[in-house]
Amino acid sequence: MKRLNVLFMTPWYPTKELPVAGVFVREHAKAVDLYDKVVVLHTPEHTRIPLLLNWILDAETDESLTEGIPAYHLYYKRNTPRPVSYTNRIWSHVQTLKNLIAQGFRPDIIHAHVYRAGAMGIILGKLFKIPVVITEHYTAFPRRQLSKYSILEARFAFRFAKCVMPVSYSLMQSIRDYGMKANFQIVPCVVNTDIFYPREEDYKDSNTVSILFVGILSPAKGIPFLFEALAKLTIEWTLWSLDIIGDGPQKEDYIKLAHELGISQKIRWHGYKAKSEVAEIMRQADLLVLPSLWENLPSVIAEALTTGLPVVATNVGGVPEMIDTTNGRLVSPSDSEALSRAILDVGTHIKDFDRKKLIQTAQRYTYQNVGLAYHKIYEVCLI
Repeated sequence: MKRLNVLFMTPWYPTKELPVAGVFVREHAKAVDLYDKVVVLHTPEHTRIPLLLNWILDAETDESLTEGIPAYHLYYKRNTPRPVSYTNRIWSHVQTLKNLIAQGFRPDIIHAHVYRAGAMGIILGKLFKIPVVITEHYTAFPRRQLSKYSILEARFAFRFAKCVMPVSYSLMQSIRDYGMKANFQIVPCVVNTDIFYPREEDYKDSNTVSILFVGILSPAKGIPFLFEALAKLTIEWTLWSLDIIGDGPQKEDYIKLAHELGISQKIRWHGYKAKSEVAEIMRQADLLVLPSLWENLPSVIAEALTTGLPVVATNVGGVPEMIDTTNGRLVSPSDSEALSRAILDVGTHIKDFDRKKLIQTAQRYTYQNVGLAYHKIYEVCLI
């Protein structure tokens, strides 16, 4: 199998200021790097640079952020009329690619993540005669939040891409609902099985069921409905505790809400944790709950299944493609009553779940399977 040179282009990627931003893109890069050579070009969506400069290219030197994948951050001047800004954008990308080629890295494939990077990737691909593929993650498609300009940009990117790879069937259908056509192939999110793996012993003997939530503390994650569900649950079943991993703008509001609902003493707030720390806490938990109002294909569900946890989640986005009655329960979003019943059902029947089968359902998310799927797509695109 010949190793190809793959240039990842993305607006989302971990940085010193935002270490969890775009982690899922880095996971994809690490999966691809098993079979191909990857270099990442990250162009943040909102940046400021000195007035006398039109663009800046910085190589990422923090190994905790690169995790073995060479990465560059490209900043260009945007505070200008759109045509001038777009010219800066094109010029900076062209010069960056020339720089990479001069250093000995000429891409065989440009692999863009989300349509905005895809549109620029198509332009580079035309100029340098390199095929372009696009992975789409963006929840603005199912939420119908694209602007007219974004619709045009996405339509342009998808039309000329060799392949468009939504991470879920649900997202693919949402793209099609905009009337956009492409050569679609589904490639899901990735789990690092070196970090996420089950504990050695089977279900622990404990009177208390340990519930886990992992995510950004923002309205999209449905935390108030989870707290309402747990408050209802406490009336008939008190044998639970909740660990919350994550941080966000609503954290103080949620702490206050937990006090008001009388459940604060049963909640542990861990804040932001590195993936390895998340995995360790996950191995001590009994079930994952994800009460989101919308999602795409949540990596945290794949991570939980890989660790051997059943999952209670809302029936949104690509979540139904991951969860059924063999590995968890699905409920409608915003329905705290249904969420309460589902947590009680799973929590009181934890030992009925076959951990080995839970783990088997997550095999499609491994580095090996996702990386190989991408490599095969690249090979077809080069024919």
